[in-house]
Amino acid sequence: MSERRAKQIKGLGKSIFLGGGAAGILSIFPVVNLLNLFFMLWIALGSALTIYLLGKENRELGKGDAFLAGALSGLVAGGMFAFLSLVTILGITQEKLEALLEKAKTIAPLLDANMTRQEILLPPGGEPA
Repeated sequence: MSERRAKQIKGLGKSIFLGGGAAGILSIFPVVNLLNLFFMLWIALGSALTIYLLGKENRELGKGDAFLAGALSGLVAGGMFAFLSLVTILGITQEKLEALLEKAKTIAPLLDANMTRQEILLPPGGEPA
């Protein structure tokens, strides 16, 4: 059996995040997002951008490597789209985020005090169930 040594692909991470990021950001805009209805256009274009960028740095890019990079780019785009959609749907603003942090700060000391008390973990008789 011959040992096959995997070649490192130059710029793989950068290309995946650039292609996936571009697709994810373009997918969030309401009117532009309609183009995703047609064969997931932005995801396909983000994957194509990833493969193009990789091809520029790696002249002998294999089909399997290109396919993997395109698929990872699509995952990045989908994750970015989901995150940005969640932020948009929840309407998280800077003020809301600061209010949530203040609530967490006020609740946290109570949780710490209650979590360390043994009575909560044991029933009224003091014996474990």
